[in-house]
Amino acid sequence: MNPGDSTTDWLSVIAAAVGAAAALLTSLLTVGLLIAAIVAGVAAVRTLRQMRTDSRAQSRPYVYVQVVPSLAHGEDVWDVFLENGGRSVARNVTVRLGHPWPSRGDSDQVTAGIRALFETPQTLAPGQRLRTYWYMPADPKADPAHEQGVRDAVATVSYYGQETSRKPFVEEYQLRTTNIGLTPVPADGFNPPDKWAESDRSKFYSVLQTIARHVGELRR
Repeated sequence: MNPGDSTTDWLSVIAAAVGAAAALLTSLLTVGLLIAAIVAGVAAVRTLRQMRTDSRAQSRPYVYVQVVPSLAHGEDVWDVFLENGGRSVARNVTVRLGHPWPSRGDSDQVTAGIRALFETPQTLAPGQRLRTYWYMPADPKADPAHEQGVRDAVATVSYYGQETSRKPFVEEYQLRTTNIGLTPVPADGFNPPDKWAESDRSKFYSVLQTIARHVGELRR
């Protein structure tokens, strides 16, 4: 046997082994790159979904309902308002109370006004507010037993955003006048001196009181 043939055979075996190892390494690197690409793709999809979710959360409407002291009657009377605090239009806004409406007859105009606001689908632009009376206590001089409106209730607000095909947004609020503490009320203004003529008092004092209340409410 020619010694040169044996050397050639060994070199062929070594070359084949090196080639196989290189091929295996290339395959492993390819698989690693593929796995890395899959992981990066999954992360990109998750990031894109999160960005879409965040964008919808930032651009969606946010309608809330709140009870506040009344603009017109001071400390003992309350108003309720619907407001869209979001960045897009709220459509088909309705409110449902957690208990039946008071049944006091046609004389209870406050309850009738609340129902008209709550049960009629409303459209609220960003920053828009709709306000009506919420509760008026009984007048002891007129009819001590006749109060108007709703004192306490759980209100469920339902509304849609731009995509009305999606499920509505639903939030629940506690509307209570008895457990919100001492709510600040705008002052009525100064008391005019007694030396003013009675006609002057009637002309100017009531006007100043109204202006003071409205300016104070703007600062709420």
